[in-house]
Amino acid sequence: MITATSIMTKKRLHTWLLTGCLACTDPGLQAHAQTHAEFLQALTPLLIDQPLKARTLLQQRLQAYPNWQRGRLEAARLDYQLGDYQAAAAKVAQVLQEDLPAQVRRNVELFDHKIQQALLVPPQYWSWRGRFMLGGGWDSNANTGPTGTDIGVSEVKLKSSATQSQDEYTLAQISLDIERPLGEVTQRLQWNNQLNLFTRNYSQQTDVNISSFRWRTGIEKQQAAWHYGADIELQYLKYGNQDIRYIEIHPFVGWQQAAHKIELKTQLSQRNYLNQGVLGKDGYIRSYTLEYQYAWSKNWLMKGEFTWNDAQYQDLRYAYQAWELDYRVLYSYQNYLNLWSQVRYRNSHYQAPEYPLYDDERREDYWTWRLGAQYKLTPSVDIEVIWSNYWNQANHLLHDYQRQQVEARLAWLF
Repeated sequence: MITATSIMTKKRLHTWLLTGCLACTDPGLQAHAQTHAEFLQALTPLLIDQPLKARTLLQQRLQAYPNWQRGRLEAARLDYQLGDYQAAAAKVAQVLQEDLPAQVRRNVELFDHKIQQALLVPPQYWSWRGRFMLGGGWDSNANTGPTGTDIGVSEVKLKSSATQSQDEYTLAQISLDIERPLGEVTQRLQWNNQLNLFTRNYSQQTDVNISSFRWRTGIEKQQAAWHYGADIELQYLKYGNQDIRYIEIHPFVGWQQAAHKIELKTQLSQRNYLNQGVLGKDGYIRSYTLEYQYAWSKNWLMKGEFTWNDAQYQDLRYAYQAWELDYRVLYSYQNYLNLWSQVRYRNSHYQAPEYPLYDDERREDYWTWRLGAQYKLTPSVDIEVIWSNYWNQANHLLHDYQRQQVEARLAWLF
């Protein structure tokens, strides 16, 4: 039960974490104050999104700095949040052995009392967070059509309505993440669930509207610097007047140490068109992704990915193999301004001639450039502006196009 006393205890404890704890440790630790402050600031996103990983990193740092009581109390707070009350009680007991100022000791004792109450009747722990987003934008080529009616085939011309055409659109999205530890929290076994609803509607070209529903559920295990698991995802996608169903499995394994993170991800996907008259596009996709992340400072994060795709559909004109490179850079300033950029390249080779229009297989070089800026108006409300440029270079003019989008979003976290 959340009471006024528990809320005040949390506020007082957080104030002490930010201001007073270093004063109660041995003088030799004072030299590391700035380093510890930077570490906690860099850890802030994980405290919210990935508390298990945040706790692992805190424990590793406490091994290097065993007298860092501020970090120990922050780790105890994470233990309490994750329902591991025994571990939280042990850490708080260590802090209480220090020579603390009277008010600081009182705050820590209140937190300890809260932990002891939880030990008597441990609540079932569920963690959830949500996000609701509204936005709109401009699209220079909503139907991804070529610039002209000539597609390189004699005596065949496109209708003007099938060529490049700009339009405005609105979009909305709501997502909900639900997590729960399984068994003892110390085992670091997590059950993750995600629900996502998305829609994008154009003003004029309604035949390219998109709506989707996704549900993902999976298990993740953390063990020291390693994490591994698997997700199952069900997706229903409506693109124009086409209804498509995806069933996917995502096994993954990863390693993280300090500023470095490596993850190997696999995707096995089955695609089915639910409309009558759509033939040859059902089949499966296999994808293998190697991802590397490096946080070279508290403000900068770099992420690179290499992916291999193998799409096998009933009609080989739609089947393809592709490899792609994705590189992103994120800059975060004072936890309220995020700037990011993305460059992506994809090379695709289809497996059969695109009969009856073309006598050879389709080949594509697809480039993506994106820039974004996100600003937090409040801790739970942010705005974001995104510019995107897409360029598909194809040997068949029917699929050769360029496209730009400018988009603004307003999101609320709950």
